[in-house]
Amino acid sequence: ERRWPAVLGEFRAGWEQTQAAARTQMALRRQFASIDANHDGGLDATEYANLVLIKQAGKSAPPLSRFDANGNAKLEFAEYVKLVETLAAKQDAKK
Repeated sequence: ERRWPAVLGEFRAGWEQTQAAARTQMALRRQFASIDANHDGGLDATEYANLVLIKQAGKSAPPLSRFDANGNAKLEFAEYVKLVETLAAKQDAKK
């Protein structure tokens, strides 16, 4: 039998993790919207080249096509999230 304080602690930890993920998702959506200069719902090659993570990666930056899962020559939000996750993880590994 589990004790109520332990269950409550697990719930709080899960809730905090869920809230942190939601805040991150909202921040990424705001970033995406601000980068999408022509407001077409995707980042084209010019917008992609202007991403801070791409500029920081320099010549080692992956091409847009690496993350363009549907092959439409732009990144939709879900594809953008994959890009951010991948490049942020690489930057963290360098530290």
